[in-house]
Amino acid sequence: MKKLALIGKDLSYSKSKEIHNFICKELGFEIKYDYFSIPKAEDLENTVNVLLQSYDGFNVTIPYKESIIKYMSQLCKDAEKYKSVNTVLCDNKQGYNTDGRGFMLMFRSENVNVKDKDILVLGSGGAAKSCIYKLIEGGGRVDVYNRTYEKVVALFNLYGGFNPLKELKIKKYDIIVNTTSVGMGSLEGVLPTDKQLIEKAEVLVDLIYKPEKTAFLEYGNKLNKKIVNGEKMLFFQAYYADLLYFYIEGQDKQAEEIFLKYKGEIKQ
Repeated sequence: MKKLALIGKDLSYSKSKEIHNFICKELGFEIKYDYFSIPKAEDLENTVNVLLQSYDGFNVTIPYKESIIKYMSQLCKDAEKYKSVNTVLCDNKQGYNTDGRGFMLMFRSENVNVKDKDILVLGSGGAAKSCIYKLIEGGGRVDVYNRTYEKVVALFNLYGGFNPLKELKIKKYDIIVNTTSVGMGSLEGVLPTDKQLIEKAEVLVDLIYKPEKTAFLEYGNKLNKKIVNGEKMLFFQAYYADLLYFYIEGQDKQAEEIFLKYKGEIKQ
């Protein structure tokens, strides 16, 4: 049995334990999965030291995906590109990031093609980093808007490959991706962008998965747009993390079948 965990500031909302337990059971592995909420950043070091010494691996969520880096001996693959870690292997202190892979598998499973598409990404924070990089890598023409323009410029200096917007103008986008928190918590019911932009788009993607339909997706649904929430991304990034923990390879088809079982859409 492998001992795994999740660290973050507030994990009271998290579905990770349920998801990782389900995935690992389907893969034929037994795990013990614990939560470590770390309200104060100054307590991060002590928790990380405990995990590195007594756990096989752990996942990292907001706001520690960047601050965890200094405890790693090596950043691997996408984690090196994004300078962000969501998965840690404790035996060698290696940091990985599976967010981008989960994001793109969500697109593939929804039959949404990004190549040569005009795409607007709302937000430039931690969640946006992996999404923007993968959309560029996938051949999309990407515009990025954040209320704080300096943050978009900082991200552009890191990646390049996209158009940083100082202001939003009404134009037609094939895909709009909301990576902000607008639509959940105290901002539930609020639209992250202008209705005219939503009306012109073809596909609307919101990384928020609770509520299942944000105001952004609800408005798009009324207009018969294709809408996608972030639940699949959450599930698929966990799937890729579990593959890392057990040093195995996976397949899109397997990940999609496990997700359908998780949702009760096909029998286990």
